[in-house]
Amino acid sequence: MKVKAIFFDIGGTLYKEKKFKIPPWAIILANYLKKQGILVSWDEIYQAYVSSKEYLGTLNVEGTELWHLNILLLTFSKLNLSLNPSLIMEAYDVFLNSLVDIMEPYEDVQETLICLKEKRLKIGIISNTGSHYLIYKVLKRDGLLKYIDLLITSQMVSWRKPDRRIFLYA
Repeated sequence: MKVKAIFFDIGGTLYKEKKFKIPPWAIILANYLKKQGILVSWDEIYQAYVSSKEYLGTLNVEGTELWHLNILLLTFSKLNLSLNPSLIMEAYDVFLNSLVDIMEPYEDVQETLICLKEKRLKIGIISNTGSHYLIYKVLKRDGLLKYIDLLITSQMVSWRKPDRRIFLYA
């Protein structure tokens, strides 16, 4: 049987995430909120986010994806912050951009993708993420999107790996 396509994951396969003691997204969100006149510490944001994610996980149907936006909304609610649509969406944008900033491709990724394309293989990505746009954005930023024929994320289809439905969809 001839191989026609190859699929990759993002985290730990094509991309590495920088490790930090203090999550940069929490600091960046705290700074954003401060500019809006809302004083809340990065630690309060972090703790509320983690507890919101855990809580939503208990309600979640097994194998389905939690969106980052859902978690952020509950985080704001737990902190008794405004749920003003503009504030939420701007904070969400700040949050996603901070995640983009901590993702970097492994050194040999572009070379590997070029080699696979030269062999006329289709290249797909199947990734668990609470934001499809996040994955799209890092691939585009790093000039890798042009090598990708198919991008499937758990947010896009609602199922997380290892649920077989995400693979069947691809």
